[in-house]
Amino acid sequence: MRPSPLGRVSGGRGDDFLRALRKQDLCKLPGIVETLDWAKTQLALQCDALDEETIKGTLGVLLKYQDDAQKVAGRQLIPPSYWRGAS
Repeated sequence: MRPSPLGRVSGGRGDDFLRALRKQDLCKLPGIVETLDWAKTQLALQCDALDEETIKGTLGVLLKYQDDAQKVAGRQLIPPSYWRGAS
């Protein structure tokens, strides 16, 4: 099995975040194109770790519907220990 290219995104937490996102009750889950676009966005932003601000700022790349983005923005999908600066 080949490692996911998303493992290089956001300090290796891109896979974890997307896995948690896909478990949510959303109108439309992100597909392959949205996922790749999100990964490219993270790389372009040079994100070395996920944090709440980065997630909220890039949800529009992943999610087609504003209602889905609002649902997700209010939830903690990754543990705070994954966030930048967390100990």
